[in-house]
Amino acid sequence: MVGECSPCAETSVQHCRCGKEKQSRPCAQLTWSCNQVCGKLFPCGKHWCQETCHPQGTCGECPRSQAIRLCPCGKTSTHNLPCTEDVPCCGDTCGKALSCGQHQCTEKCHYGSCSQCLQFSVKSCRCGARQKEMPCVKTFTCEVRCQKKKSCGRHVCKRRCCDGVACSTCDQICGGNHKCMSVCHDGPCYPCTITIDKACSCGQTVVSVPCIRQKVAQPPKCRRPCLHKSKCDHQTIQKHACHFGDCPPCILVCGRKLTGCDHSCQSRCHDSVSVKIQTEKKVLAGPWEQHTPSYTTLIRQPCPPCPFPTSVQCKGQHETSVLPCSNSVIYSCKRECGRELPCTNHTCTLECHVVSGESGGGGESGTECQTCEEACSQPRPKGCTHPCIKPCHPKACPPCKQGVKTRCHCGVTVIYTPCHEWTNPQFNKDEKLSCPGLCPKELNCGHPCSLKCHPPGQCRSKCIEKVTLRCKCRTIKQTVACHLAVDKVIECTEKCKQQQPHQSPPTSSDQGSQSEAPEEEVESVLLPGRRQRKRKERTTSVDESESFISMQLLKKYCPIVFIVLSVLAAFYFAITAEN
Repeated sequence: MVGECSPCAETSVQHCRCGKEKQSRPCAQLTWSCNQVCGKLFPCGKHWCQETCHPQGTCGECPRSQAIRLCPCGKTSTHNLPCTEDVPCCGDTCGKALSCGQHQCTEKCHYGSCSQCLQFSVKSCRCGARQKEMPCVKTFTCEVRCQKKKSCGRHVCKRRCCDGVACSTCDQICGGNHKCMSVCHDGPCYPCTITIDKACSCGQTVVSVPCIRQKVAQPPKCRRPCLHKSKCDHQTIQKHACHFGDCPPCILVCGRKLTGCDHSCQSRCHDSVSVKIQTEKKVLAGPWEQHTPSYTTLIRQPCPPCPFPTSVQCKGQHETSVLPCSNSVIYSCKRECGRELPCTNHTCTLECHVVSGESGGGGESGTECQTCEEACSQPRPKGCTHPCIKPCHPKACPPCKQGVKTRCHCGVTVIYTPCHEWTNPQFNKDEKLSCPGLCPKELNCGHPCSLKCHPPGQCRSKCIEKVTLRCKCRTIKQTVACHLAVDKVIECTEKCKQQQPHQSPPTSSDQGSQSEAPEEEVESVLLPGRRQRKRKERTTSVDESESFISMQLLKKYCPIVFIVLSVLAAFYFAITAEN
């Protein structure tokens, strides 16, 4: 580096300026003073030199042998006075500056030193750190120690009330590691010739290095194995060479059995992990308390969660997911359950859930699935318009027993037929709609149909009613079927002629009545049931009015009866489901 050289650190024996004393001094400080009075005679031979150590031959003439001499205060002069005589005092005020440097002497002109200053003033100490009012004759020094470093740059002055001049030069002995005996100096000491043994951690490998390289020299490389004991649970650790400080972290597999499963920990060993502990800062109660600094310690960390992949099914067994063993907990896939309910018509709509029971492993519902509360949705038989009276159920609906109201073929009787019979294709409706009564329809001949109630258009084409036919004289009569009486005529016989003489001859009025009688007789013969028919019509009209009233009452109270029966049926099924 370019610049001024440092002062020479060599020492040599040097004389003072007056040559009376000699001392070993640094080569950079050859001139020095012993501070002794010179004491040599002046050329007058009567007085001695009173100056302190000065170069030889520089004493000069006697100061009292001058031509013009002044009185002690320097205000009055005297000429040509011998050096052996003193100049008389002038009697004026001395006026010399006192030792304080601020005031003058108030005595008369006198020989010798002036007396001490008796005045008070505010004085500063030598270092200038303090001020105080005191007599001028006294020197004020404070108790503050100087903190400036000396010229060596290492030692502190530590003098009380130092003015900064005396602390510039360090006169202490250097005193290095091996006691450098030179005066304190700048820069490093001279290289030390002592050697130091430096050993490895186990102490079996040793090398010697110069003292000056003790701090920078690296310890020797030891090929022997480390002798430190393992700090983890492993009895043996990985082999490594001798070293200083803590052993490297164990890189073996932990191998401890994990809690909650049968797997072992496959992570790197974590029995002894270096962790820095940060202490919490708190408000101190006083200066006697101190903050606890952070520190580093070895702790045993717990094993991490088991990462082995495990197949886990959801609660409802809809899907299978591969999860870490530590998270292998049965879960819900958020889908609908979808299992077939006991009704076999609907599926469970609850969110994916656990299904237990005998049917839990298959596709059927379990005890945790919802209960079907829907109405029966199975299709009704063809022709049936009534709803199923049961709630949603498996298999076929029970036969509908609702009554289907119909009238018989003759329209007189109301017949109630179970719906399952009425809608059965094999059911004979014509037979069911035939009431026990006779058919009220009239044949072409005027007689009522003699058959029982039957479908329309099936009345007998030939009337089998018995009618009585007579001859013209009304003597012979014969009973025949009605359909044969239309074309049959009974002729008079000999018997009629034999009986006619015994009868009185008819008068004109009788003849008229007789002429009308055959017509009435034929009418009575042909239509013997006309009066009965009128009675039946009257009876039928009465029955129809009564049946009309019955139908009106039935229409009025039938909904009420149906509602009551529905409530009772629902209550019955609710009790049955709970049991």
